[in-house]
Amino acid sequence: MEIISLKYVLELSRLKNFSATAHECSISQSSLTKHIQKVENEIGLGKKVELFNRNSRPVTLTTAGKEFIQYAESIVNDYENMMKSMDKYSSAIENMIFLGIIPVLKHLGMVELLNDFRSKENEHFEFEIQDRPSRELLRMLDAGELDAAIVVSEKGRKESAGFTFYNFKDEEMVAVVNKLHPFAARRSVSLREIANTNLILLDQETGIYNVVINAFRKNGIEPPVNIKTRRNVNTIIDNMSFSDNHVVSIFSRAVAKANLTNYLSIVEIDEYVGYNLAIAVQNRRRINPVLKRLIAFALEWNEESKR
Repeated sequence: MEIISLKYVLELSRLKNFSATAHECSISQSSLTKHIQKVENEIGLGKKVELFNRNSRPVTLTTAGKEFIQYAESIVNDYENMMKSMDKYSSAIENMIFLGIIPVLKHLGMVELLNDFRSKENEHFEFEIQDRPSRELLRMLDAGELDAAIVVSEKGRKESAGFTFYNFKDEEMVAVVNKLHPFAARRSVSLREIANTNLILLDQETGIYNVVINAFRKNGIEPPVNIKTRRNVNTIIDNMSFSDNHVVSIFSRAVAKANLTNYLSIVEIDEYVGYNLAIAVQNRRRINPVLKRLIAFALEWNEESKR
């Protein structure tokens, strides 16, 4: 039985909703369901012992679930205390930061941030950087493979499923369309209008998909059913530029400007759609001194960039 699965069980017992729990844990609802089912099968030795009443709204614990939660909480707490205790033995390299970043960071000013931080620091240190989508970075962070990760985070989110998020940069989003699309002649469009078009977005692993879907829902709009998704910004840009001039995509303004071709236009969105860039850290791990200074520098750096 995996610790991460126990954490998902605990989070579901707290939030009492599969969709909200999946969002909070940065996984898909289907993946969450598989983790819960796996735990239920394991504790029943192959015969499923249901921990949750799935037909109730909100989702509630069964009698077995109420008892199981007590053990799960104890196991997770013991595990996290063990990891905190053992962390001192893996922190010999104080001036090495194992940092995860999302692929589009170069368009969001993060190269400048890291270079400015390196220039300010008096002592020598190194970054070991991994380039992955947001959700994969959080999984690596949870597994102890990273010290921190710069990820897409929902506006205002500070804690979630064992992570702390230090939000340091706000990214407003815009619509991008082919110049042959009717929206290209407009200064702005509404989310309701976008919901009635063919939409192509970065996929759920990137974190962008959920940001856009939640923006629809917060504005009382049912998201489109058949949304195309792609992992890579360039794939979407090429698709819109050369083969499909009827679709709409949504990117941060900085990413849209950096990747704009002669065939595409940027259109403002009437409602606010956006996310935070955040430095995520695992709660159970000690933050080394260099990383603490990087977090403080990022928060200060963003305030200065606004002036």
